[in-house]
Amino acid sequence: MAVRLLSLPTVEKRLRPNPGRPISFTVEQYHAIQDAGAISELRKYELLDGQIVEKEVPKPAHVRTTRKLRETLENILAGTDYCIRVQDPVTLAESEPEPDLAVVVAPLDRYDERHPEPADIAMLIEVSESSLATDRTTKQSNYAKAGVATYWVVNLIAKTVEVSTQVRAGKYRKQTVYTTKQEIPVVIAKKTLGSIPVKEFLP
Repeated sequence: MAVRLLSLPTVEKRLRPNPGRPISFTVEQYHAIQDAGAISELRKYELLDGQIVEKEVPKPAHVRTTRKLRETLENILAGTDYCIRVQDPVTLAESEPEPDLAVVVAPLDRYDERHPEPADIAMLIEVSESSLATDRTTKQSNYAKAGVATYWVVNLIAKTVEVSTQVRAGKYRKQTVYTTKQEIPVVIAKKTLGSIPVKEFLP
């Protein structure tokens, strides 16, 4: 699809002639919109199930939690074949979400010309407050269908971490909820690399 557009409002006007009728975008079309010059606008958005949706504006607790988790995970992953991307896209079949943290196959320059795809992804983490419902449903479904082995939802409201694992037939078959009194094992490629006390990163 060739698109020559400069902003998301223009994209909406050209491609959504009937505002009451949603239009779906493929990942390729979404990339074409970005390449046409809408990158700065689209940084506020992500593609989920073919729909361009607005991302949550991070609050201080979200930023702090993401930073603390990144720092801790970087220490655990040091010397391994994995690294971390922060709030950057991952490319799935019908979506291009931007998880708060993604543990992916190293090195980072592997992704200079493309975003990580399912085969590159070991674990995804969403830090959730106002986005909690979406992270538990739409994003969880997308990540399970993509075969992502481990998915964490850091619930800032309940101060818990919901860890989904054992993905089979496009669904997570096990979910474990960790509280601030517990430690979460960090399992990458079926190997436990360490553990993180929940109270270390939840505000």
